[in-house]
Parts: sequence; C-alpha cells; structure tokens
Amino acid sequence: MAIVLAQLRVHGRASGAPTYTARGTAKTRPTGTARNQKITFRMFRESSTLMRIATRSVSRATASSMVVAAALALVGFQATEQTASAATKKAPSVVTCTAANTKLTVTEVSRPINHLLLKATNTGSKPCNAYIAPYLRAGADAQAPLAWAEETTPQAVVTLEHGQSAYAGITTSTPDGEGGAKEKTLGVIFTDRKGNATDKETTLKLPQDGVFFNSTAIVTYWQDNAKDALSW
Repeated sequence: MAIVLAQLRVHGRASGAPTYTARGTAKTRPTGTARNQKITFRMFRESSTLMRIATRSVSRATASSMVVAAALALVGFQATEQTASAATKKAPSVVTCTAANTKLTVTEVSRPINHLLLKATNTGSKPCNAYIAPYLRAGADAQAPLAWAEETTPQAVVTLEHGQSAYAGITTSTPDGEGGAKEKTLGVIFTDRKGNATDKETTLKLPQDGVFFNSTAIVTYWQDNAKDALSW
C-alpha cells in the first residue's frame, strides 16, 4: 500500500495532476495561465496607481499655473490702474480762457497799415483754450461787436500753457468802408466753445489818442502766433 501511494505521488508530480497528501487532501498547482493572470492584474493595479498619482500631479501643476497667471494678471491690472491714476493726477485740466486768467494788451502795428494786434497771455495756473474769436466793441457807444473773419479759422483750438499767448489781428478800416469815427477804447469779451460770451467786458485803452474805425472793421480768430494774426 505504501508503495502504491509513493508511486501515485511520483506520477502526480510528473504529470501535473492532483497530488495526494498523507491526509488525502488534493492541491492543484497553479498553471502558467493563472500565474500570467496574477502578474497582469498586479501590473494593471500598479499602473492605475501611477496614473492616479500622475493625474494628481498634473492637476496640482495646472492649479498652480492658474493661480500664478491670476496673480500676474492682478498685478498687471493694478499697475495699469496706478499708471492711469498717476497720469490723471499729473495732467491738469484745461479751462476756458477768460479775463480772470489772462492778461490782455492791444498795440498798433506799422505793417499792415490800419491794423491792431490783440494779445491774450495766460496768467493762470491751468492751461486754457482761447475759443473762436473775441467779441470786440470799438468805442463805448458801439452798438454791435466787430465781425469775425471766418477765413482765419485755425485748424485746432489754441491752447495756452501758463505764460503762452494767443493773438487776434484787427483791421480797423479800409478805403471801401463807410462812416467811421475815432475811438479811444476797445471792449473785449472772451467766448466759450459754443461762441457764447464767457464773462464781463474788459476795456482796453487804444494807442495814441485813439484809432479810426469804419464799417469794414473786422477781427481774426485767435491764432497761436502774431504773424498769422496779421497776415489777413
């Protein structure tokens, strides 16, 4: 009997069949296919773990990149806002030129004849715009202001920084004019951008004992230089 059992054990090892133990319990050796399945499952589980780790790393990197981008955008916005605020503070507002922020003078010129030069100098702390042309009243009894020479409209509004001047040329009379009288004063009123009077009249004393004005008297628009003001 012992010989038969021994033969059975030897035969079982050689053939891969069930092996009988002393207690008579059968054990099956794992085949090659089973081992391969276990190895494949272990590899799948390890690769899944690696994929989860990689995904977390990518997610964290992406989140970090988004945080950095948002921080940079915020810094850029704040810098732009500060620059704009500084520019606003540095750039003074431009006001309308009036008798309150300018000094007015009127002089007689030798050429062209029968011309006066009106000069307005900015004495204020802010830049000012000399709009359109001044309203001029030749003499205290004048009923209407001098006409404006529309042909002298400048390409842009004349803006005066502190100490700068605007000029208007005045033709007092021509041979084609009618009537006329010698006047000793010149009333000046500035205008706003719409051509409306801005303030009260400023009265200037005319050169010599007075200047002759007739019906063709006219004034140019404000110019940024005396030459252009007297060229019409």
